[in-house]
Amino acid sequence: MEMVVRLAGESDFPRIFEIEKRSYPPQLQARHEVLRYRHRVFGLWVAELDGVVAGFNTCVPIHLNWPRPDLEELIRNRKPNYLPWFQAYERTAVKENAFNCQLNSSSAVETAYQGRGVGTALVRNSLAVAKAHGLPYRVSALRCQFASYHLKTGGTIEKYIEEVTAGTVHDRFLSLYRKLGFVFAAPLPDYEPDRGSMNYCIFTYKQIA
Repeated sequence: MEMVVRLAGESDFPRIFEIEKRSYPPQLQARHEVLRYRHRVFGLWVAELDGVVAGFNTCVPIHLNWPRPDLEELIRNRKPNYLPWFQAYERTAVKENAFNCQLNSSSAVETAYQGRGVGTALVRNSLAVAKAHGLPYRVSALRCQFASYHLKTGGTIEKYIEEVTAGTVHDRFLSLYRKLGFVFAAPLPDYEPDRGSMNYCIFTYKQIA
């Protein structure tokens, strides 16, 4: 099994559009021109498994205040399609020290290739990209499986984050990041219209070594 993560080329876009459509509900799918714009501004990376594009991700440098980032700003700039973050980067990319985080704006793995290391390879590559750009943090707002946990236990989102962090609860979206050393910092209500997470995403970050 050969895994290659690389910058996308023009010939990859039909496959990228297919994976995006299969990976997200209609209300969360990025339009074709949005994915092309993200690629043009900062880049879009694909993961090939045995010569087949199995997943991709996009990201962008942003600025958040540490150690107390403005999560309301993160929520505001989610819509539409993370464009405020990309536009800010496009305007100010020439300025030194303008950004301190790399925000993951999209990540998708074809269902048939899940559980085969594709997601892990994409996250590891994003950490390498952040390091190459001198960004001290890699951040994400991740969907979670809080709805099913709440239905079974009645527990709060804060309790859910504690249990996922401790490894006592497995979350198909978060557990990969836990294994890679990310910190689950705070719930983000109303970040995405996702019934499966009871409309919660989780703010997570990792300091780049």
